[in-house]
Amino acid sequence: MKTLPLRFTLAAVAAILVSSAVAQRPLCEVLMRDGRMLPADGLVRGAGDVLQLVRATGSETVSFQAVLAVLGTRVQDSALPAAHLAKGDVVRGLLVGGDVAGDTLLLQSAVLGRLNVAVERLECLVLRPEAARARDLVMPEAATEALFLPASLGFDRQTGTLHQFGEAGIRFQPEVDKAPRWFAPRELIGLRLSGALPPDQPAVAELCTRAADRIGLTGFVFEGATIRCRLEGDVEVTVSLADLGCLLRLDTGVVMVSGLEPVRVVEAAFDGDALMSWQRDLAVSGSMLAASGRCYARGLGVHSRSRLQFVVPPGVDSFHTRVAFDDSALQLPVRGRVAIAVRIEGVGKPTEFELAAGGAVQTVGPLEVQPGQVLSLEVEFGAGRDVGDRVDWLLPVFLPTAAAK
Repeated sequence: MKTLPLRFTLAAVAAILVSSAVAQRPLCEVLMRDGRMLPADGLVRGAGDVLQLVRATGSETVSFQAVLAVLGTRVQDSALPAAHLAKGDVVRGLLVGGDVAGDTLLLQSAVLGRLNVAVERLECLVLRPEAARARDLVMPEAATEALFLPASLGFDRQTGTLHQFGEAGIRFQPEVDKAPRWFAPRELIGLRLSGALPPDQPAVAELCTRAADRIGLTGFVFEGATIRCRLEGDVEVTVSLADLGCLLRLDTGVVMVSGLEPVRVVEAAFDGDALMSWQRDLAVSGSMLAASGRCYARGLGVHSRSRLQFVVPPGVDSFHTRVAFDDSALQLPVRGRVAIAVRIEGVGKPTEFELAAGGAVQTVGPLEVQPGQVLSLEVEFGAGRDVGDRVDWLLPVFLPTAAAK
């Protein structure tokens, strides 16, 4: 990956040290491939493969290539409109404009600032997240563009043609109308478009912000207490570590388990059918994955009882994950307790331990695996049966063999 030019001064280092001396909790934690979690208040990319972790008590250097992710603060639930783009990117912000030709919409993000979003990349625009999620806005059969308006029960779908985004909202022509008209955002629940295109540049990292943006980066540079990020279209934004949810490196050969299809899923409540089904890259409640106040970009959200089984892919030789109760479970009137097990086909002794809500995040691995084996991630009922058992498998990954690293 080509890095952007480094701009970091001694004065910036001094400012970080002063601020971190006051704060008890480090701004971020760096998750290494070997499972170590290293605290830092600033990050500086040095020459070659060196990454410097700046702290009030000094600094430590690590291999940049050995870094899996940088974890920041917990993502806040957002009531801002959400633009869902092809390949999973999400930008949240107020709709403040667009171009006359109807090719772009302009969003005011709480962290990323003003961003022009290409309409050809847009799958869905959710204007009232409290009323619906993107998956709820299902396109009518044979339609290519549809508005979703509030109704006495659920919402009303109007198919038609999108013309333009602007300060006034969305200019759209329903099929039953002879001309387009403006719909104010407060009148709408959302918009769905078909045929969205993927980004034209591959992402080298995924950024999650505290405002619940999730967006691919084509380049990034650590600049002490900030990260300079390059988005698609060579747009540059600067994100403070205080606004960072998670930065996940998308290295070739590293396989995210949440991107695989399980070969077997077993879910059940203590007295019957599963209370909540497993979620991919979200907590089982549908919120961003969070544990001990830190955000995790990828993982699996489950509820007991849960057993997810995956075939180990080719080109890897180890597995690593973190696991904890999701922070949302701490808002429940009961504290859950579960039994955790990680089983690898052909390996006699599984990794097993108990986990309680409010307890520390636990690390599993790295564990040796071989392609073709079946890996089973299991959460069983604890002393409280299944009450409050919201558990996250955090950044479960298969790491490449030495020859591929």
